[in-house]
Amino acid sequence: LGAEVKLEGHKDSVQAVAWESAGSVWTGSFDHTLKCWDAESAQLRQSFDTPKAVMSVAVIAGGSRVAWCGGGDRMVHMWDPREGQTTGATTSLGSHTEMVVCVRWCPGSDHQLVSASYDGTLKLWDNRGKLPLHTVKAHEKEKAMGVDFHGPHRLVSGGTDGKLRMFKIEDTV
Repeated sequence: LGAEVKLEGHKDSVQAVAWESAGSVWTGSFDHTLKCWDAESAQLRQSFDTPKAVMSVAVIAGGSRVAWCGGGDRMVHMWDPREGQTTGATTSLGSHTEMVVCVRWCPGSDHQLVSASYDGTLKLWDNRGKLPLHTVKAHEKEKAMGVDFHGPHRLVSGGTDGKLRMFKIEDTV
């Protein structure tokens, strides 16, 4: 595989990438920024300063919501890029007891997302509220390092215990 397009503009390690569409890709970096790029022209479309380094980023198709986590905090942060570059366009969700390292939006939903944390839990959120819909202790006495959806009703997580755990999600909304 050869690189088709080179995107340059971050000042530190790029830790997270997520496709918004075939033409747009988002990146998150240790330089405390989220950036949206035109995948064809390699031009920077939008940049947002975050208060901390970005570990994971997830984007709803169409770009109406960007979720990220990082910087060692216990929060899931969301930003609506249509509202502009200000931190006033952000919302934060907190319930984890350790650092959050991964976020993913539920396919087909503009409101539900999941987070994975060093506390070993997965939390299913609805961004219209402040408390998690569900909390699952996915990795006992270990860290949950990654999580992803398979359709709207299945989750898989991986942890420092070397195990993958799969969960079914009941309808919540």
